[in-house]
Amino acid sequence: MIEVFEVLAVLGTGNPRAMSTGVAKATIPTMAGMTIALSGLFFKFDLANRVERYQEEARNFLKKTITV
Repeated sequence: MIEVFEVLAVLGTGNPRAMSTGVAKATIPTMAGMTIALSGLFFKFDLANRVERYQEEARNFLKKTITV
């Protein structure tokens, strides 16, 4: 995005092609960051579901053990 502002400062707003190069360069790291963030969310929810499942299994085991 810095490149876009540099183009704006030098050429003004009349050259969209020059600005689009900077926008395209800024989009790549943004998309990479979103990919990493979404992957992290997937693993977070997967881990939370596993923990919840193991807790439920432990509760059921303890209920059976205590009632015997």
